[in-house]
Amino acid sequence: MLVYFTDPNATITAVDQRRGVTWTIVYHALLDYWSAEHRSADGRQRRYICARSGDELNDKVSAAEL
Repeated sequence: MLVYFTDPNATITAVDQRRGVTWTIVYHALLDYWSAEHRSADGRQRRYICARSGDELNDKVSAAEL
């Protein structure tokens, strides 16, 4: 999945086309980090990933196995 981070103030919804997985991506300016959250369809599981840069977050989300 490639997500291009152009507006650090926006919340981005990214969809991994290969697996049909949706991630909500947010930049947290106060602490200067990016986060991605995935919730399961039934809402019982959450996956949360953090990184210092958009590129690093993209790599981590791409590598995540759900």
